[in-house]
Amino acid sequence: MLKKMDQLVQKHRDEMKELRARIQAMKHGVSKGDKKGKKRVSEETQRLEEDIKARHRKDIEEWQSANVSEMLDENRKEEMAVEHTLSLTRQTRAQRRRDKKDEARRETAIRIAVEEDELAQNSLRRKEWDVLIGLLQVDKLTVQEIPPDGDCLYNAVADQLKLTKRQIHSGSELRRLASNYIQLHRDHFMPFLVHADSGEEFSTDEFANYCDEIATSKAWGGNLEVMCFLFPNFCHLVFLLQIEALSSVLQCPIEVYQSSGPILKFGEHHNGNVLKLSYHHHDYGLGEHYNSVVAAGVEQK
Repeated sequence: MLKKMDQLVQKHRDEMKELRARIQAMKHGVSKGDKKGKKRVSEETQRLEEDIKARHRKDIEEWQSANVSEMLDENRKEEMAVEHTLSLTRQTRAQRRRDKKDEARRETAIRIAVEEDELAQNSLRRKEWDVLIGLLQVDKLTVQEIPPDGDCLYNAVADQLKLTKRQIHSGSELRRLASNYIQLHRDHFMPFLVHADSGEEFSTDEFANYCDEIATSKAWGGNLEVMCFLFPNFCHLVFLLQIEALSSVLQCPIEVYQSSGPILKFGEHHNGNVLKLSYHHHDYGLGEHYNSVVAAGVEQK
């Protein structure tokens, strides 16, 4: 079947041309005086013309029928494609809505977990403070808070030195004094400095790095863990040796109040005024903290 109308029209023209040539030949085959022959040719010509016209009409109708069906099929395909696209769009929108809901649920879960963690932390902090304040009240003492800037231990000791009217040192100066003392008494401190994962003692370089960190940074001991078997109940092991060093270099006892155990005492053989600190395991999210302990009623700075 021809697919284009112009091809069908050209076919019909060619057939009509052939028919005219055939009719002309039929007319030439009849003599002028042969009336019956002329009548027969006329009737045959009319029949042939009607036949070809009928056949051409049929061709056109069939072409139209076929092409209308094809156009309908194309239109249906286009409609189906549009429907498919719309369906994908609807699915995409639905997926986006689901993803948005999932993300909202995740954010809610994270927020709840953070809030619960904060509540738990605050609860532990309140309990720790309640116990610690109760212990201090027995000795008519209270806490004077030190900023949580990484120097809290040394600044708390500096605050105690001011209160006891001993030599005045800043937190950074006390860091250097503790570092120098530990380095000068390497044989005493080295056995207590070990790696938590292997139990091996620090190397000479690691010991030097540890001392440098004490002197020059606000680190709590860097990447090197400190283990001290003399005080197994003390939670924050990193600063034990540093407190002992401070007590020795300042020639005065240091007492550390804590809620989870007895008062920790360093350098009891020294004759200087006792420096009193408080240790807080849950005070700040960044880790352990030290404050200065003063007589109740002393004006807070």
